[in-house]
Amino acid sequence: MRILILGNSNIFKRKIYFALKKFKKIEIEIASRKVVIKKNKIKKSYFSYDDALKNTDAKIVYISLINSEH
Repeated sequence: MRILILGNSNIFKRKIYFALKKFKKIEIEIASRKVVIKKNKIKKSYFSYDDALKNTDAKIVYISLINSEH
């Protein structure tokens, strides 16, 4: 299963990423305005949220942004 992460927040880096890494069949795509270091579970990265939403085939989208940017 593929999951798209919108934003590269501190909570994603500290908690969510490590929780998702435990699942063998999950692939992560991330959309962030900041440069994302490719880790073993991150299959694709986007620099635009719009591009990510248009081009992904992820079944789940996790919004990892501050509330004012939702």
